[in-house]
Amino acid sequence: MIKAKSILPIFFVSILLMEAVSFASSGAPIYLPLILRPFSRPGFGVLETSHGTIVYQEGVTLAAAQEVGAGFEDAHQVVGEDLGYPEGRPRLYVYRSLDDLLNDLINTWHYPEWFRTYQAIPRMNKNYEAWIPPNMAGWFIGHEYSHRIIERVAGLNSQTKYKWFDEGLAEHEGLRTWAVRSPLEAETARQNYWNQVKTGFQSGQWIALQALTTESQWTAQMSTPNKDWIYLEAAVVVDYLIAQKGLSQVKAVLIKVGSGTPFADAFQQVFGRTVDQFEAEFKAYLISH
Repeated sequence: MIKAKSILPIFFVSILLMEAVSFASSGAPIYLPLILRPFSRPGFGVLETSHGTIVYQEGVTLAAAQEVGAGFEDAHQVVGEDLGYPEGRPRLYVYRSLDDLLNDLINTWHYPEWFRTYQAIPRMNKNYEAWIPPNMAGWFIGHEYSHRIIERVAGLNSQTKYKWFDEGLAEHEGLRTWAVRSPLEAETARQNYWNQVKTGFQSGQWIALQALTTESQWTAQMSTPNKDWIYLEAAVVVDYLIAQKGLSQVKAVLIKVGSGTPFADAFQQVFGRTVDQFEAEFKAYLISH
């Protein structure tokens, strides 16, 4: 899930704070045939890509629908290589406005009013359905799609017990997806996240990871001035973890969770330290850099 109106502001400022894995993909951008077909739901058209279905609202241009389709194919490749592939065929609903999207969530999909109140967009659901606001392609799609693949590995709704880890990994995958077509912009965004977190940490904005672990803790922060900060903090913490230990180790934690191991135990078994010990190490890194 991500906040719609405060989607991690990107400022093109680049002071590299650490040597970390690059978000650039080794593969070339994917250009795949797009097939139009009729759809029974009034007011929507359908575009089929190689691995997904794009259902776009009347008023969304074909070019915009194609951009979402291309962004999804990038996400399918990146997230697939990193974490795994879906069991079914994902379907992405593309809207001409955020208001139309939120109204459809409430009236058609029966999501709670909370989503409209806080203008939040839910993660891809268990049926691989996602909702895409205007002007959001690779990064946003990669972020939301990876949430569902994380569940594919670790179990449906398991991420409600390790939110900072889940959101940070989703942001990593979102930026890697963006980097397929825009590597410079994605890397600049990553560097900007680090800049903001270092500044916020120095000013006392840090929130303990144990206070960002459950769904209720995360949701409570969404209605406070920390609503943007928690995504930045999670993104940078997981970026550091992947740079130090590798993405395969991060996936190993998810696999253990999927086999029934509680997240805190899985984290300690894989990384040889508790979450609190890792957090202390990370904060020491921020202080020294």
